Amino acid sequence: MKYKSMTAAVAVATAMAMAPDFANAVPVSIDDFSDTQTVSRTGVGTTSASIATLGAIGGERDVNLEITSGASDSRVRVNFVGNGALSYSNSDGVISELTIQWDGADNSPALNQGLGGIDLTDGGANLGIGIMILSNDINLSAEIKVYSSATDFTTHHFSKGVVDSTGSITPGDLTDDSPFLHFAPFLTFADNVGAGVGTTGGSGANFASVTAIELVISGPAGVDLSLDFVESTDVPEPASVLLLGTALIGAGAARRQMKKKADA
Repeated sequence: MKYKSMTAAVAVATAMAMAPDFANAVPVSIDDFSDTQTVSRTGVGTTSASIATLGAIGGERDVNLEITSGASDSRVRVNFVGNGALSYSNSDGVISELTIQWDGADNSPALNQGLGGIDLTDGGANLGIGIMILSNDINLSAEIKVYSSATDFTTHHFSKGVVDSTGSITPGDLTDDSPFLHFAPFLTFADNVGAGVGTTGGSGANFASVTAIELVISGPAGVDLSLDFVESTDVPEPASVLLLGTALIGAGAARRQMKKKADA
């Protein structure tokens, strides 16, 4: 029995040693939406607001809400009734674009490069940016844009369908259970992810030296979206999960083989 247990343990330990070291990674919070901010607009036009907050990277969140079509209202509410989330909604017939900007404490909605070279990778341990979606009722498109200077940037485009608590996750189905983590790996940040090909300006973003971040969401009429947080994180690559799974399967096979020999 002791030999069998050691065989399994060695297989698991080997797999863990071969996999990247996720245990020591520290997520870098971009925004946990733990403060209170409300921005609303009625009719075509733009409304912008900035708020100083410890919950946002760089100490400030800038919100720009532009209605491009419709006579009614669009609204962004952060930490409404203390829920620690951001909600974004359009009335029926209203189409808008929401831009959330993290570019340092400048008290201005104009894009600046004020984050001072923040390392989103945490020394290489974090693999990409995660956005936790609590709910979404209409298919929408979005873009994350990361800058290392005014001319060096990389964008990630993605689309998201319905996220609720009643459906089931099915390959090819745009309905996902909540919460749903959209993960954008640094290595494939500019790749085509549903809503179009990402773009690169200048030398592209250096994710270990970031000066500004933008999240742009194109809101169709009647949309209701809720986000829990935005952060850089160490969500493991599928290959690493597969590696560990293969080792565990191998460990199980080894145990079964040893049992057959012991029973013979």
